[in-house]
Amino acid sequence: KTKEAYIHRIGRTARGGATGIALTLVAPPDEEVMNQVQEHMTAEGLEITPYKFATEIIESFRYRVTDVARSVTKTAIRDARVKELKIEMMNSDKLKTHFEDNPRDLALLKHDQTLQQAKQKPQLKHVPSYL
Repeated sequence: KTKEAYIHRIGRTARGGATGIALTLVAPPDEEVMNQVQEHMTAEGLEITPYKFATEIIESFRYRVTDVARSVTKTAIRDARVKELKIEMMNSDKLKTHFEDNPRDLALLKHDQTLQQAKQKPQLKHVPSYL
């Protein structure tokens, strides 16, 4: 959390001459670093302008984020990682030769059920364009 780290991260949004907008949410503990960044950017002739949020829009976004956060459990994360590891294993050249020699091992891996997709909640069906 340094001025240099922030400027480096934000600079990545403008790679290859690309332009765009970088939006930073600043918590009270980070205000000092942001003040340093602002001073540096002003000295470089660049301007950081505050973005004004409509509070009612933020509140609906908070509700959606809270709802999604509830569905991300340790079990869901573990299951997703296990699935990723199985896919990596199946694509491994060394394991392909192992499975050719030991087809039962491959059958046991494929026997596991796939993860169930979480049902899309009605309030998350339409995400506004500003997000």
